[in-house]
Amino acid sequence: MKAWSALIAAGLMGLTGCGGNAPTGTVLGKITLSGKPLPSGKIVFRSPEGMGDDREATIEGGRFKVEKLPVGPQRVEVIGVKGVTAKTQGNGTVLEVKPGDQELELKLGT
Repeated sequence: MKAWSALIAAGLMGLTGCGGNAPTGTVLGKITLSGKPLPSGKIVFRSPEGMGDDREATIEGGRFKVEKLPVGPQRVEVIGVKGVTAKTQGNGTVLEVKPGDQELELKLGT
């Protein structure tokens, strides 16, 4: 697999609390490759320590939405067309998930 460098421009907006036992967050966003929406793939959120359940979503036309993410740091990995994985610096990009909704934009380069 070929690893690409990913640049995250995270616009975190509309952060509100959630009900329930443990707080969770929803991340929705856009992924581009060389300036064009990634046609298809998968985005995976993992605990940086490798503990806990992974959460993933399908990417269609560069868009995705992942719900019920545990609040706290999450490692972000993108698996694009033809099984190519995009991540940064070894273990992937880490995003601090906040309660409520967040927007994330990943810009992948060649």
